[in-house]
Amino acid sequence: MAINRLVVEAVGRDFPDYDLLAEEGGNVERGKRFMWVCDPIDGTIPFSHGMPFSTFTLALLDSGMPIMGVVYDPFLDRMFWAEKGKGAFLNGEKIMVSSATAFKNTVVNNRSWGQAPYHFSETQKFLESRDVITESVSSAGYIGCLVACGALAAHIFVGEKPWDSAAVKIIVEEAGGKVTDLFGN
Repeated sequence: MAINRLVVEAVGRDFPDYDLLAEEGGNVERGKRFMWVCDPIDGTIPFSHGMPFSTFTLALLDSGMPIMGVVYDPFLDRMFWAEKGKGAFLNGEKIMVSSATAFKNTVVNNRSWGQAPYHFSETQKFLESRDVITESVSSAGYIGCLVACGALAAHIFVGEKPWDSAAVKIIVEEAGGKVTDLFGN
């Protein structure tokens, strides 16, 4: 809550004409062209259990589309960021998604459970039948950035909240990847 409060206060002070959507509240939504989207602790479940898979995420949207994203991993002191048309970076070094052209022996994070029409067990069976190594970590920011820097081949994530995906979307796309929204949003 303290991190969320700091972001809400800073955005309100430095960008008074921008909207704000923060997972933990303090939202200012007036239908403005620009909107900041913040998740102060992406990966709350791992964080609350002492696992180092949580990040801070912040994105700037222009008419609903991410144009800038920042994801900070405090455990390894890694800052991922991207700006539309300028590439994606990790601590100042340019990053790219995996160059793998086949599933076999790649690592994919599968977080498809709980959301119809996608089912974890069916997705898991499909991946395993193609010799994919699967993980299931609950932090869209952390895992999305591992895709952006090529450590993972893909991240299957079923979610609808902008704070879970806005920053990651621009970072993965600027790193040469593709973000597919299967629900048409």
